[in-house]
Amino acid sequence: MVVLAACAGCGWQVEPPRIGAGMETATVFVTDYGRHTRLGLPTADGRVVEWGFGDWDFYARQQTGPVASARALSPFGRATLARRELPDAGDAEAFRRAARGVRTAALVVERDKARALLADLESSWERGRATGATGLEFHGLEFAPVETRYHLFRNSNSKTAMWLRELGCEVRGVPVISNFRVREP
Repeated sequence: MVVLAACAGCGWQVEPPRIGAGMETATVFVTDYGRHTRLGLPTADGRVVEWGFGDWDFYARQQTGPVASARALSPFGRATLARRELPDAGDAEAFRRAARGVRTAALVVERDKARALLADLESSWERGRATGATGLEFHGLEFAPVETRYHLFRNSNSKTAMWLRELGCEVRGVPVISNFRVREP
C-alpha cells in the first residue's frame, strides 16, 4: 500500500510513433478505467477488440475480498486476458462512451504492428480458452487464463504499456497506476 500511495501522483507518458511517409496506419485506443487501462485494437472488419490484463481470481472470478486483493498484488497471482468486441466509434470520445471508461486516447500506429499484436493476443486468448477455465462475464468482457504471473508491477497498466511499445510507442515513467498522458512527438 505504501508503494501505491507513493505512486498516486506518478504517471506515465506515451509518445505515439512517428509514421513514415507511405506507411498504412491504424488507430488504437487506450482507455483509463480509474485504476486500470485497456488497449483497443482495430480489426479488418470495422470492430475494435479491447484487451485487458489482470489477476485471474480478482478480475476474472470477481473474488475481491482482502485476501484475494493482497494475493493479487503479490508475485503469486495468476494472470488473465480480458477481451471484448466494440464497434469502431471513430474517435477517442466516442470510443470512451462505448467502452464506459473514464477517459480514452486515440493513437495512430503502423497498421502492420497493430495487426501483429492483435494476432498475438488472439493466439494467447485461444490457448487460454482451450484450458476450459472460465471467468465471470461482465461489461461484455470474457476472460482466458494466460501463462504468466500477475502482480503489482506486472498489472493492467504495465501490460498496456508493453503492448504500446510493441506498437512503436515510447513509454516513459512507471505504469503502475492508470495515470497516463499522451505526448505528441
